[in-house]
Order: sequence, then structure tokens, then C-alpha cells
Amino acid sequence: MNSNGVERRFTPRMQLQLPINLSLASAIAPPEHVESLNISRRGVYLSTALPITAGAPVELRFTMPEEISGKPERAWRCVGRVVRVDRPRRFWGRRGVGIQFDYYELVPAPADIRLLKTKPRSAKTRSKLLERAKRAVNFN
Repeated sequence: MNSNGVERRFTPRMQLQLPINLSLASAIAPPEHVESLNISRRGVYLSTALPITAGAPVELRFTMPEEISGKPERAWRCVGRVVRVDRPRRFWGRRGVGIQFDYYELVPAPADIRLLKTKPRSAKTRSKLLERAKRAVNFN
């Protein structure tokens, strides 16, 4: 909600604590293991100790629950940007951070990887399967 009391979110948020691997796109450091405070189909709010600023590009890896996506639970890799940073003191020295998803892809399940490696031999067939996997979750 903004300062006028008007809701600006396009999709409802769910109060779910999901384990997330958070990486700054511009950093070589390993990902930080964080937990979401709430999540929607378009973004996530979490707390982190990383030195992060609004506008920073980030990468997240987590398992998206069926309650959010409407599809079976699956591992996701999301690229997004920080749209909100709260003061550190709110979360014991950690910052509350709002992240908007700009792009996402499904991480292939082990069965999908096995299928891609063993059954289809042609590059065209592999390409079709990968494209189908990317469209598996409708994000509109």
C-alpha cells in the first residue's frame, strides 16, 4: 500500500517463509541463504545482510509453491531488481528488501534432464523440449 492507502500490487501476496538463495548479479560472492517474508507471482519481500540498494539486479533460486504459481511445485531461477530497501534495524541488522521478478525460468527436474540427455538425439528435438519447459508456467 502506498502513503495514500491505495493498494498498488497487481497480484496478491502470501505470507510464506520460503528458503531462497539470493545473489547480487554484479557480485562474485556466493549466494546468501535467506527466507522470504511474503511472495507473489511478481515478486518477493525478504530480509538480507547483503549491501543492497534499490535498482540492484539480483538472482534468486527457490522452489515456487503451487499455491502461488497454480502449477505443480518446481524449482525456479528468477532474475529481478530491488524495488524497495527498508532500514537495517527492522530485522536485527538485516534489511527488508522488495524484489520484482523481471524474468524467470524453471530449473529442469532430474527426470527432465535425464529425458533431454537420453531420449532425443537431435538438437531440434532438445530445443523443442527446452522451449516447452520454459512455457510450462504461465506467468501473466
